[in-house]
Amino acid sequence: MKRELCAAMARRFQELGVKPELEAFQTGDVLFANQLVEEGLIDGVPMYQFVLGVKWGAPANPETVMYMKNLIKPANAIWTAMGIARDEFSIAAQSVDMYVWVWKTTCILTGACLRPTARWSNMLCASFRISVVNPPHRRMRATC
Repeated sequence: MKRELCAAMARRFQELGVKPELEAFQTGDVLFANQLVEEGLIDGVPMYQFVLGVKWGAPANPETVMYMKNLIKPANAIWTAMGIARDEFSIAAQSVDMYVWVWKTTCILTGACLRPTARWSNMLCASFRISVVNPPHRRMRATC
């Protein structure tokens, strides 16, 4: 049932020119979203959203974020992760941290260091400060 309903919704989104968010509560959801992408039911670069910490879903921890991110196809897909309740800030910080790590690693390995725009940098730094510096259980310094 889920596959047919989601495929029908994806086709309708394509007709309307709407880009869907591929929300994943567990690893099987990522694999299912990959199938929709491979079947051509998602136009352009897909956008994945991991929702972690939901009862009976994927746990909210850095290992899960890394594992789910590594399942995404294609590799150029846009992704983010969110935790629920007390995990909200730590998972948001993990997403930002992983994105910056991937960007820096790509820069170092390939020499392709495109400078992000001022808007992107400001948004990233603001998110980093809110997610990592402010929560009392996390004492890290932003380097922005």
